[in-house]
Amino acid sequence: MNQRWKKTERDNQTDRTKGKYREKSKTQRQRERERERERERERERERERERERYGKGQKKKIDKHVYIQTLVNI
Repeated sequence: MNQRWKKTERDNQTDRTKGKYREKSKTQRQRERERERERERERERERERERERYGKGQKKKIDKHVYIQTLVNI
């Protein structure tokens, strides 16, 4: 009766997969959604800053003659 308990291959498999495939609880899913929304808001704020910096939703343009001049100099 007093045998030493050995881990079987099956026990090892369950240990390995425990963290990976465990079902997420409702609160975890909620937190994840909230984090995703926050990231999206942050991206939107960043886009807004870009627009303010460069004008109507377009990035700063380099004048053609300046660009050609820099190519000539190289």
